[in-house]
Amino acid sequence: MNSAARIISRLFILCASCAIVCACHRSADKEKSDIAGIIPSASDDGPLQAIEARYTQWPDPDTMLIYVDGMRYKVASNGNVFAPDGKRKFRIGNRGSLDVLYFVQKGVSLLLFYTDVTADGAANYAERIDIQSGKVLWITSVTGVAMNRPVIKGQFAYLASSGFVGKLKLKNGQYDWKYSGLNDNGRFEKFQDISFPSKREVVFVAPHTLSLESDTLVINDLTGEIIRMN
Repeated sequence: MNSAARIISRLFILCASCAIVCACHRSADKEKSDIAGIIPSASDDGPLQAIEARYTQWPDPDTMLIYVDGMRYKVASNGNVFAPDGKRKFRIGNRGSLDVLYFVQKGVSLLLFYTDVTADGAANYAERIDIQSGKVLWITSVTGVAMNRPVIKGQFAYLASSGFVGKLKLKNGQYDWKYSGLNDNGRFEKFQDISFPSKREVVFVAPHTLSLESDTLVINDLTGEIIRMN
């Protein structure tokens, strides 16, 4: 091989090596970025949207993926939660098969919002679990058929499902205020957005199923009184 060919060959190997190293760094950076991007700060008073658990393929197609202390935990369809080392850590207190699951870590506890499917039908629940002991601190029923992504603000979770909205205390799982039976003539079937335009107001927006317009429910966050519903 002449000198020119050797130089070209070395340059090719060097470029390939750099590409591999850069790709690895990009992959690692992307993984860190993805994790940092979806895991909220435990001290964040929000408003903060709960994270929807993603489906994976282990140990079965219905297994979902959540993050605890920045690590990937796997949740089997029967509610068993496994750490990265494969050991069972705790169980989400469901009675049937998990369907939709939202989660937020708040300090040393995990806030979970999920749909539980049994032979009798589907039901929604909110639950708080101590991560270290696996103890269920409280579990509360959430009215409605389909639960939307909850929003955490301070020490409260704002929930919405078909025809239902509520403000849940994270300390004990009791409602500060709630309204049900809102879904009438295509109204408030599925909420699209929960926002806080002021300290006093919380706004729930739901696309009208029978028109191109959206329905709006404005509630006094302090008293729980409905300010406007249109």
